[in-house]
Amino acid sequence: MQQEAENQQQAEQAAAEQEKMQQQAEQAAAEQEKMQQEAENQQQDVKEDAAEEEKMQQELEQAAAEEEKMRQEAENQQQELDQAAAEQEKMQQEADKNQQQKDQAAEAGNATGIADAGSLANSTENAASNNTNVDDNNNKDENNKDENNEQGNGNGIDQLLQEAEAALRAGGQQQQGGAGNLISSLFGNILGGGQKKARRATF
Repeated sequence: MQQEAENQQQAEQAAAEQEKMQQQAEQAAAEQEKMQQEAENQQQDVKEDAAEEEKMQQELEQAAAEEEKMRQEAENQQQELDQAAAEQEKMQQEADKNQQQKDQAAEAGNATGIADAGSLANSTENAASNNTNVDDNNNKDENNKDENNEQGNGNGIDQLLQEAEAALRAGGQQQQGGAGNLISSLFGNILGGGQKKARRATF
């Protein structure tokens, strides 16, 4: 009987030890599961961090691409502005050159017109003087009668020549033709008047 009681006690102790060990094993398994879950959570966090980092990298690259695009557009606009400024400068230089050529041509035309007017005036005065000498030689009898008329005509010729030359100086190149025509007409009138006097003297 005593032996049976001891055996029963030992069996109960063994069962208690086994149950304790079972509890420890379950506790260890629970700890391991917890650690596994934590490891998985950390791994997920790492993946999320990597994804976030990759997203940020993509955003940085996109921002850099946008910045490069804007810089390129700014350079293109600056190049267009520089080209437009160069074209405008070229056109201004051509306009200045054309204006300078026009001014030089106008000055040359004025100088030529003045010289031509002076030459025509001298020729006209010489012709008038020659005609007066012919009239004096051919019309000795009428010298006293025509003296006052010849002096008046001479003064009128000088005045007209001076006015024509002054008009040419004032009008420049545009008035050159008109003044030349006036002088030519005056020269013809003088010669015509001389011829009439010569014919009158022969009679």
